[in-house]
Amino acid sequence: EEASLWGIVRDVDLIPTATRRFARVSLLAYLVEVVCITLKALGFKNNSLGYFPSVFAKVAYSLWALRGFLRLKTIALCRFYDVRPDDMGRFEIFDRLIGGFTTAVALLLLGDWLSVKMGLALKGIVTVGSVGTLAFTFATKDLVSHLISGLALSATNKVGPGEDVLFGNGIKGKIIKVGWLETIIREGDSTFTVIPNSMLAGNKISNLSRVKISQVAQTLRFHYEDADKIPAVIESIKKEIKISCPELITNGLRPFRVYWTDFKEDHLEVMVNTNFYIPPLGDKYYINRQKVLMAISRAVKEHGVTFACFDFLEFEGEEGSKWRVARTMK
Repeated sequence: EEASLWGIVRDVDLIPTATRRFARVSLLAYLVEVVCITLKALGFKNNSLGYFPSVFAKVAYSLWALRGFLRLKTIALCRFYDVRPDDMGRFEIFDRLIGGFTTAVALLLLGDWLSVKMGLALKGIVTVGSVGTLAFTFATKDLVSHLISGLALSATNKVGPGEDVLFGNGIKGKIIKVGWLETIIREGDSTFTVIPNSMLAGNKISNLSRVKISQVAQTLRFHYEDADKIPAVIESIKKEIKISCPELITNGLRPFRVYWTDFKEDHLEVMVNTNFYIPPLGDKYYINRQKVLMAISRAVKEHGVTFACFDFLEFEGEEGSKWRVARTMK
């Protein structure tokens, strides 16, 4: 309903806007004609002054009509798919394709008319075009690659504006805009990064905004002298997490594991793996992660156990070599 009402407002505004633009185009065409007549009256002799006003008017009115059609086309698509023009999602690909095809056809027809009106030799144009085709192809190779990649991103609906994403190349942030040639991303430090679409198309994409489950995992280290207390500590950790985190997944859909996993050289290792019905971003995720850490801390203190921490002693050997030794701290 909201999209339909918004579309009606656009429809009502379309006619006054188009009328104002038509008036400006007409005024500009009239001024061009006045200038050309004035130049002829002043004695300027140039064959182009005779037909330039009509050519200018033809081009100006054609571009006005094309712009109006493209806007009307977007409104029609939004009405049909019940979406907003500023958030069309995967339907934006249809809007772009129709707009590109319409613009290309209009420019070709306009160019053909200009060639006849202005007496241009099409044979010469074709000759020059054939000479420059190869250079043009090489010059636009990357441009076409970015364009196709942008269309692919829009068509697959993998990502959209406003969504938090993580790309395989390590880039992470919020999508601001997916354009024809490039995508704008706002990273965690509020910097805006512009990335060519061809770089993103071949990358693995994780859309964090569409993930409904998050994980909190920790690896705990304990002293060997506390080995007998480890089983009780593990049970207390499970109990504290269950009490503190109601969104904890315990039905087997995702693992909930707390196990003594290894004997290391100077400590015992315990693995904690928890999953929650919480998206992996935003304040809610970090509040829940803090609850897990606090639950682990309470369980460990309950049994009088401390974590095994280390400091490092650095030594310098012969020929400038350096090495470090880890020392357990009480």
